[in-house]
Amino acid sequence: MAKNPCAKRVEPEEAYEVWRVDNHSEYGGEWTWYVLKKYQSPENEAKNEYARWFCFVTSPYVPNGEYGDVYASSIKSLARKIDNPLYRHLCVGHIEKNQLEAMGLGSYRVAQLTEFDERLSAYLKISVPIKDVAKVTRVLQEYDVTIVCIDDPDFVERCLDDVRSSE
Repeated sequence: MAKNPCAKRVEPEEAYEVWRVDNHSEYGGEWTWYVLKKYQSPENEAKNEYARWFCFVTSPYVPNGEYGDVYASSIKSLARKIDNPLYRHLCVGHIEKNQLEAMGLGSYRVAQLTEFDERLSAYLKISVPIKDVAKVTRVLQEYDVTIVCIDDPDFVERCLDDVRSSE
């Protein structure tokens, strides 16, 4: 039986995924879905057109948001996946994931940037709740870890520039 990595309910700041539709005229503007729980494994969800996600949803009609189940297919047909806006995204260079764990930063979500370009094997994107940014930045500076950029939409290009400058 396939394991469901998103079975535990989390808060919006820790959402498994965030999806947004910008200024959708039919639905009155911008909608954002914070996926807080998925009821099925990815394999089972792919076979079920009625698969549901438990979400926190903000919209022009409920700007402060509301919680509820939403069909995954409805979200995917309307929206695009985005970085969680309740997080800051720090791109760091010349480090490996196990080094972050040794610094006490192993609890944060980390993405290897090799999925974007193989030259970025020593670069990571760390997702940090806004309330923890100062602490994480301080720890990274104490260990002389290069912070290439924060919340930069062109983070891949910024990291590649860093690779080229250190060659």
